[in-house]
Amino acid sequence: MTEMEEILAKAGIVEVAKDDGESFWNRYYLERFHKMATRLRCFRQLNKRIFSQVVRVLNAQILEMGCGSGRNVANILKHMQVSENGGRIYAIDISQDSLDLAREELGNPGNVVFQKDNMRNLSFEDESFDVVFDVFAGCYMPHRGWKLGVKEAFRIMKPGGYGYFLYFIHGKKFSSCFRSQVPIELVLHPVGLFWALHLKLIRGLNVWDKFIEKGDVVYPTHDEFVGLVEQNGGLIKIAEKTFLDTCVFVKAQKQ
Repeated sequence: MTEMEEILAKAGIVEVAKDDGESFWNRYYLERFHKMATRLRCFRQLNKRIFSQVVRVLNAQILEMGCGSGRNVANILKHMQVSENGGRIYAIDISQDSLDLAREELGNPGNVVFQKDNMRNLSFEDESFDVVFDVFAGCYMPHRGWKLGVKEAFRIMKPGGYGYFLYFIHGKKFSSCFRSQVPIELVLHPVGLFWALHLKLIRGLNVWDKFIEKGDVVYPTHDEFVGLVEQNGGLIKIAEKTFLDTCVFVKAQKQ
């Protein structure tokens, strides 16, 4: 039994995946979060903060780890000005269904390469990329798999390159955090809230809380994550808690 199979068997929530988590991800993400994530105001504000900090690089080779349905690929295209400055985005994901959906929704742009890959053991050579994005991707690795994801990010990053990381912080209950946002969303963005509730956002977060309670998913503390980035050669430019102190956003440059 693989590591992911053990996690799913312990949780007793969904069927055991036989493919390193791809089937689980297809069901959990595509059914629960894909259509919701771009509609809630709080998510949009969070993305706005991250992408306001990007350093544009001419002819940049950019990697997005765990691209999901491609919502951040669109942000990278816009804020990195890939079309104007040249360069290319490699959007990777463990889920082929996610990659197919991202390609379809983005219109299969010529300067984006969609590729099935595992961020714990990337197929790219050392120092291949100028910029690496990991926006919540490592958070969904079992146990402390995010340590391998960060290590791989800096392995394939060129010296002087930039990494942008957004991770959940250990000890937070995400379902209760999102419940606290309901009144704000109701007043400021009722359409987004309607879709989030319609797509059973809270139910999905309750499922994930169970994984955390059982220790099958272990998030880093703020200091632990910052230390991990530094250990792998990252010079910290920004390290801040965000989104009700449930997340840590780190911008780092490879020394």
